[in-house]
Amino acid sequence: MNTPPRDVPQLNKGNGSFELVMSPLLLALIGLWLDRSVTHTTPWMTVGFAVLGLVGSVIKIYYGYKAKMAELAESSPWSATSIATTRSAGEQAA
Repeated sequence: MNTPPRDVPQLNKGNGSFELVMSPLLLALIGLWLDRSVTHTTPWMTVGFAVLGLVGSVIKIYYGYKAKMAELAESSPWSATSIATTRSAGEQAA
């Protein structure tokens, strides 16, 4: 029998570390190739692309985290919309 793994929803949560490592590495390799074949200035494109990849990864992880926290805060029982909904339901019942 083919049963799906139970940890499938958890797989998406571990991609931040992968992005944090692979983006700068991939962009540094592209920069190294550009340095060696096109511009012949060995460290500059490599370092620049690696920094660009690192900054981009950090920004993406930060905004993804911020959006997830806002989503969780909105669906929590102590959020402002939940309290307002509870109050208006209580007022209607009274």
